[in-house]
Amino acid sequence: MEEARRRGLDHMILHATPMGRPLYEAPGWTRTSEMGLSLRDGG
Repeated sequence: MEEARRRGLDHMILHATPMGRPLYEAPGWTRTSEMGLSLRDGG
């Protein structure tokens, strides 16, 4: 997170497993309803 701040980033996204979410929520990460589509897999 410090490197992102140093670079002037405004937003970061990561994908955590349900088990790992508390680890990221503790320092302030929030859950989102992000979705994705891989066009390489025939989507």
